[in-house]
Amino acid sequence: MSGYGDYSDELLSRFTPHPSEILEITDFDHIKPEWAHKINSITQEDVIINDLTWDPDLNNLTTCRPSSGILETIWVPKQETSGDFVMWWDGDTVKGVNHAVNSGEYIVGRLKDHTLLTREYNCHPESSQIIFPYQNDPYLMLLGRGRGSNLQLKLLHVKGGEGVHIMPGTWHQPPIPLTPRQVFQDRQSLCHLCIVKDNIEEKQQWLGIPFGNFLPIDKTNHG
Repeated sequence: MSGYGDYSDELLSRFTPHPSEILEITDFDHIKPEWAHKINSITQEDVIINDLTWDPDLNNLTTCRPSSGILETIWVPKQETSGDFVMWWDGDTVKGVNHAVNSGEYIVGRLKDHTLLTREYNCHPESSQIIFPYQNDPYLMLLGRGRGSNLQLKLLHVKGGEGVHIMPGTWHQPPIPLTPRQVFQDRQSLCHLCIVKDNIEEKQQWLGIPFGNFLPIDKTNHG
């Protein structure tokens, strides 16, 4: 899981996103089905859990760990887990906790000059993940595929009442709330390989999510 990187004021002032690192906002019509697709309920589809095929090339690109935290474990039991995925704004910072995998609290990004700056994203090569909101509020999802020069990242704007089924191997982040606090239902593999990429470490640049159209965050009827 990503989200444990440094988001200090010092780091925010040291690096800025290159124009090529500012993500474009899109909708489901422009997301390939092998990346992710829309669902209308949390139980509409099953979580995909395939046998894990170890790719030694990933060692040169990423940090790998099963969600159990046991680094030497490569065999993955085919068992699903579920729980609430809680996301909220704390001042200029987006934070989250995924109770499905007991993630603890982590940071997704910080807002600076109407741009949400973020650095990490991850994928699960052998399993999918299903996200569905409890509230009828829109939200954002960072999605991507590929590696190196073939890497493509997009920012999906999801309407209220719609969920996302993230396919195996798709880069992603937790859902980014467009209200002060949003809670999602999360279904995924209990033990999975988490491949993490860090834009600050690899490129010394932030990824930028344009947020001007979503400000100010409406606090009406949200605690």
